[in-house]
Amino acid sequence: MAEFELYRVLSPLFGFIMLGYVGYCFSKEGTHSRGKGWLSKEEAPKTFIANQIIYTILSIILILSPLLNSFFIKK
Repeated sequence: MAEFELYRVLSPLFGFIMLGYVGYCFSKEGTHSRGKGWLSKEEAPKTFIANQIIYTILSIILILSPLLNSFFIKK
């Protein structure tokens, strides 16, 4: 029971942190690339766009997952 409640709190928290990172990367116009470090969106436009899309989708899933979980799983 305690694990389920912890999940309901931590999942949206990590989602908002990830969404904040998306905003940070967007405002600084760059992204972190493994093995290459920080790259501007002019240096790696495909990586920048892919990271923005993936991180945004994952953060929305993390934020909405407790709500969807409680909606679809009824006790």
